[in-house]
Amino acid sequence: MVVYYVIALALYMQSSYREYLRCLLEAVQWLRDPSLGVRVAGKSGISQARTRLGWEPLRQLHDELVKPWRCAIHGARGIGVGGL
Repeated sequence: MVVYYVIALALYMQSSYREYLRCLLEAVQWLRDPSLGVRVAGKSGISQARTRLGWEPLRQLHDELVKPWRCAIHGARGIGVGGL
């Protein structure tokens, strides 16, 4: 759950940490059991969860999913960035 939260923080930088966490928890509540209440952690709880997670799971996710873009330009191999 914390991995999804950290990824979403990068995608929705305009929202506050607590607001995004509230939205994420409401979505999980809707998927699992709508009768359960949603309790949103405070700033220190969010920070502690991110610290417990550490960087290793995100690095592993990155290494499994992110691959360099390769393109062929007149027979030469290069790395394309942003479609260039």
